[in-house]
Amino acid sequence: MKEHVKASDWRIRHELSQKELGERIGYNRTTISWFEIGRNAPTPNRKGTRIKAEVWQRYKRACGDLDAELNGRKAGERFDW
Repeated sequence: MKEHVKASDWRIRHELSQKELGERIGYNRTTISWFEIGRNAPTPNRKGTRIKAEVWQRYKRACGDLDAELNGRKAGERFDW
């Protein structure tokens, strides 16, 4: 399963809207939407591009921190959607 699908499924399992998730981890709703599509937002000069690995890593870490808070995981335990 692709990373963006896992991210979307994880959010839905936690019954969070894109807006709620964004507010909890410091992203806006539109950015969450693009993560779940798996692309960067297009600009006037280019089509949407794939999200870079380091950007995914930051987003996944933010979600992992929230997951630990919601599920009582201990710090340092591996998070994988």
